[in-house]
Parts: sequence; C-alpha cells; structure tokens
Amino acid sequence: MKEFAKSDSTVQHKASALLIIFLLVCVYIALWLESNPNKNENLYLTKVYSSNKGMALLNIHTFPDPILRKKALPVTDFDQSLDDTAQSMLETMYVSSGIGLAAIQAGILKQIIVIDLKSGEEDISLREPHIFVNPKILKKYGSTVSEEGCLSVIDFRGDVERAEKISVEYQDVKGNIHQMEAEEMMSICLQHEIDHLNGILFIDHLPVLKQKMVKKKLTKLAMANA
Repeated sequence: MKEFAKSDSTVQHKASALLIIFLLVCVYIALWLESNPNKNENLYLTKVYSSNKGMALLNIHTFPDPILRKKALPVTDFDQSLDDTAQSMLETMYVSSGIGLAAIQAGILKQIIVIDLKSGEEDISLREPHIFVNPKILKKYGSTVSEEGCLSVIDFRGDVERAEKISVEYQDVKGNIHQMEAEEMMSICLQHEIDHLNGILFIDHLPVLKQKMVKKKLTKLAMANA
C-alpha cells in the first residue's frame, strides 16, 4: 500500500508540474499577442478574411434597379452589426470576383465600401481587404483614363476619366478616423465605389450619346432576363 501511495504521489507531482508549465506558456502567448497586435500585417489580413467564412452572401442589385440611384446615409452606429455587414460585403465581393463593392449595391443604404485589389489571389494570405466607412474625397490630383467594369453593370466595360491621385478620409468599423493618399488602381477603385454611395454609376461618365445607347441596351438585357 505504501509503494502505491508513493507512486500516486509522484504522478500527481508530475501532473501538477506539467499543468503549471502549460499555464505559463499560455500566459506568455497572451502577453506576446497583446504587445504585438499587428506584428504581421498579412497575418492580420488573413484573419480578417477568414472571419468572413460562414457570413451571409448578399444579393447584388444590377442596372437599372432604382436603388442604385439612391444616396447612402452616413454610418452613426459603430457596432458588431456594422462589422458583420462589412464582412458579408467582402465575402460577396470575393465570390463575385470583384475588387470593390459598395453597400448600396447590396441594397444597404449606408456609406460603406470594401476594396481588395488582390481579390483574385487563391491564397487568402496574399489578399489585402480594406473597409472604408463614411469615405470622402478631400483632394484630387491629375487625370487618367482607364477601362472600368462593375458588378452592378452586367456585360459592359468602358473607358472612364478620373483623378489620377486622391486624398481620402474615412473611418474604420470601430469609428477611428484615417486618411489615405491613393493612386493608380486604388484611386480609381475608391472613386468608382464612392460614386456608388452618391447614386452614380461609371456609365454616367460616358459621353452622352454612348450613355444613352449603353443604358438602353442594358435595360433591354435586364428585361429579357427578368
């Protein structure tokens, strides 16, 4: 009986020691994460997109749906529902093979847009999702012409002239204010999506005669597919 008692005691001491070591490791990891919240930006971006999995996909409204002509309202509540909406927008954008999406395209009249110029990357760790709440353009510089398409304008692409570089102010999902100097594709995409928040489509920037032809063709196509 004494030998068994001694053996049981030894096992208990070893188990206690292992438990203490485990708890110390957990504490160390927690402290490290707290002191290094953005140690690796790609890790953060991966986490953002990974959280999208399981989010509800949104229905994208297409021309000539009148909701696309409405003006979005400023976001005033920075709560969990805002983050959920943004994550659903990202998921919808990825599934739809887009690089940008405005909330109004999904029938949500809020000033929210999401952009990821690396949306097509199969390795999600390479993606770079951006969420812009209440974005507004502060300054524009230069001009450039590029071909644009839109998830709300089916089967049409066209050349649009926009500012080459812009300065933008926006908020994140927690309400923090940021500023960004955007150029090249990010500048074009931001201008395109901010247009959506004001009820403007990229086809509205086409020459008047071409606008009429394109809008007539798209309306007929929509009626045929209704």
